[in-house]
Amino acid sequence: MEQLCRIYWYPIYAFIRRTRGYRYHDAQDLTQAFFVHLLTHETLTRARHERGRFRNFLLAVLGKVLANAKDAREALKRGGAGRSSPWTR
Repeated sequence: MEQLCRIYWYPIYAFIRRTRGYRYHDAQDLTQAFFVHLLTHETLTRARHERGRFRNFLLAVLGKVLANAKDAREALKRGGAGRSSPWTR
């Protein structure tokens, strides 16, 4: 895993920065979130040689991580971090 992180950290970071337009710190955080996802969800066990290139697999996983981050960010904008209270008359 250490070698994978060494090889792919900068390309993943650069992809997030250049193609998705995230700022420096946000791109770093998302890159770290990507590798945390790989570790915590045992994502690499689902990679199969017969299903295609490893880079395409990583890009698909990255797309999911970025979509999840966007959903979480938008939920916070809509008040997702606050507690809801019942409507009363």
